[in-house]
Amino acid sequence: LVPLEIYGQSCPDKPLPQQPSQPVVAPIACPADAMICPDGSPRSRDPNNNCRFPPCPAGCMDDVLVCPDNITTMTRDPTNKCE
Repeated sequence: LVPLEIYGQSCPDKPLPQQPSQPVVAPIACPADAMICPDGSPRSRDPNNNCRFPPCPAGCMDDVLVCPDNITTMTRDPTNKCE
C-alpha cells in the first residue's frame, strides 16, 4: 500500500481494514400486527420464522357460554382441566 496524502497529511503505514467476505444481512422487519389467542394471550410475528405467528398455547375448546344478561361470557378454564 502507498501512504495516502490528504490535505498535506499522510496516513500511517497501516493496512486498510478488510471488507467482510459475506454481505451484511439486514434484520427482517415483520408487520406490527398482533394475534390474540383463544386464551387471551397476544402473539407477535416472529422474524426468525418467516414472520409467522407462533402457535397459541394449548387451550380448551372454543365453546363460550353467554349468560342470561347477554353481556357476560364464560369460557372453560385451561388451568382447571378445561372445566
